[in-house]
Amino acid sequence: THQSLSDVLSSLDHPQTSVNFSSCKLTEIPLRILDQQKTLKSLNLFNNMLSIIPTYIEDLKSLTVLILRKNQLETLNPSLNKLAQLTDLDVSYNKLLELTDLRNLKNLTRLNLSFNKLKELPASLGDCLNTKYLYARCNRLNRIPNSIGQMKQLEHLDFSFNNIIALPVELAECSNLTEVFLTGNKLDFLPCKMHALQNLKVLDLRENTLAGIVLSDKLLMSQQELNDKLFNYLRIIGKGEQESFSRVKLMFVGEGNVGKTSLMKYLETGKTIKEDFNKATDGIEIKELPMEDITF
Repeated sequence: THQSLSDVLSSLDHPQTSVNFSSCKLTEIPLRILDQQKTLKSLNLFNNMLSIIPTYIEDLKSLTVLILRKNQLETLNPSLNKLAQLTDLDVSYNKLLELTDLRNLKNLTRLNLSFNKLKELPASLGDCLNTKYLYARCNRLNRIPNSIGQMKQLEHLDFSFNNIIALPVELAECSNLTEVFLTGNKLDFLPCKMHALQNLKVLDLRENTLAGIVLSDKLLMSQQELNDKLFNYLRIIGKGEQESFSRVKLMFVGEGNVGKTSLMKYLETGKTIKEDFNKATDGIEIKELPMEDITF
């Protein structure tokens, strides 16, 4: 139940384990919160107008849950790194341009960075060794730090709607991952080592371009079927195996008079015919090309 600011402040006259300042129109965190530094475990500052976090936040040594969702923060005070007991940190729906060093938050299990303006994440993020849930959707990220491979406890990862063009191979070292959401990025391939993620149940790659195929919401197969096919493919190439196909489509695309027709002739006959060099194909030509034991 929402309380008025005066009611919340009045409650600070007595020891509290949880304080809820949500929607109190705060522009700063009341100094009186320090009266609770020995007992306070949860501090909810959702939906206020905070633009800075005071340094004295570091004195709340017992804090395990800190909710700063939906404020006006552009940076995080490095003092947050001293809240060693923190397990849940939510800074989503702010205006963050960069992320402070969080390497001392060894107990952090849930980190929500979504809906900010982050362009990169620090390598020190990998030092959050016990993080299970990492949310960073709707930012401006173009990469995931390689240090993510150190986060062995990760189970749920959401980097949807960013500008990520490639995944670090170290992601395959997060063997506890069960759900990975990468919708709406710029991925055109997946590291083959991802076949090692044996616990992965959901891999959402919609609105990306993989091997020239745009995955949209209008899939011809279910998301689960797509996941199964992707996992199977990654496992095959990861083990150095081959997969057999009875029929494939091969397309030659390029400028005129560069040799596409000649190349097709060579595949058909195994011979180079000089007379064909100056013969251009008018429009599009589709041919059946029976072949045996071809390895791509």
